[in-house]
Amino acid sequence: MEHSERVISFIENSGDTTYKVAKAAGISQSTFSKWRTKPTSKIDSTILEKIANFYGVTIDEIIGNEQKNKPPMLLDDLSPHELELIKMLREGPEDVTAAVYRAVGIDPEEK
Repeated sequence: MEHSERVISFIENSGDTTYKVAKAAGISQSTFSKWRTKPTSKIDSTILEKIANFYGVTIDEIIGNEQKNKPPMLLDDLSPHELELIKMLREGPEDVTAAVYRAVGIDPEEK
């Protein structure tokens, strides 16, 4: 299966239309039409990135290269330094915490 077919399948399985994704992600609808007529694995990475960002997933997840059922990360998997960072993030000054959330693309109000 070509990457374009996987992308379209991913979109359709999500319950969205290619029109909705094209409009929201700033991609030409004709791109999807071309992919339907002539499937390809040669896709501009910026297009894949826009689609991945729209869904909040990785490009690998969209084209089917990533394991779907990854085991959840456990606290036991974290190093002492990582645990300390989490503690600092939770207990630190609100402005610093908000800045960290924004830096990783999370709205501090939704945490």
